[in-house]
Amino acid sequence: MNATFLETVMHDVAVWTLPGNDPRVVGIARDHVAGHLAGHPAQDGARRVVSELVTNAHIHSRSGREGGLIGVGVAIRRNGDVSVIVSDDGPAEPHEGERVDYGRGLFICAYFGHIVIEEEPDGCQVFTVTIGAQEEDK
Repeated sequence: MNATFLETVMHDVAVWTLPGNDPRVVGIARDHVAGHLAGHPAQDGARRVVSELVTNAHIHSRSGREGGLIGVGVAIRRNGDVSVIVSDDGPAEPHEGERVDYGRGLFICAYFGHIVIEEEPDGCQVFTVTIGAQEEDK
């Protein structure tokens, strides 16, 4: 994929790298995405999606450990759809005595849009949820 292809599909992209072990990371990511999408019909859905994905990265991945990072991106596609992208440092082993709990976060994300989950060769995971421009009714 080259920059020219991306330029034909996306017209407004923002990316942030956040400290994954900061307990405020979910709110920070949510505020960044909401600010970038101010006035866009998919703003509320994107806020909810980024909240779920960043929460998962913070709790279930190595990103939530000391020195971990969470990548957050949002892109408005030329057709008005919005893609929310969250990357983490890969799955973490639970702490001793920690309950492994799998909630409804990805199901909530699927309610708002199409999910693509990719695993990079280094174990990092990238979650992309694309929300239709007309998703303000959800």
